[in-house]
Amino acid sequence: MREVAAMLAGESHRVWQGISFHDWVELDSVMEEVSLGVRRPGAAEVEEARRLLPADSRRRIYAKETLALAGYPDQVTAPVQAIRIGGYIPTVSGHRDGGYETWRASRVFSR
Repeated sequence: MREVAAMLAGESHRVWQGISFHDWVELDSVMEEVSLGVRRPGAAEVEEARRLLPADSRRRIYAKETLALAGYPDQVTAPVQAIRIGGYIPTVSGHRDGGYETWRASRVFSR
């Protein structure tokens, strides 16, 4: 944890030194309702979650999420809003890697 924190602090400081500040940037936003596929667990995963449910650990949290998602529909709709501040664009690797969260309950995909 300290190694990652030191690396992030160093990189943040390096980037901060090269930032050019502006007194004005373009602002914009757009919102759209999209249909998303739900990444539901299979029967074996549901059975494993039921087995883990009595456990007292982080695995129990995942088991509860798995069981909750087993009852979700195949598709859900959700509002997605994009806000533009200047010209920031997410990285390609950020999109490819599917975001920061890896637990099933925090990830859906567009259909």
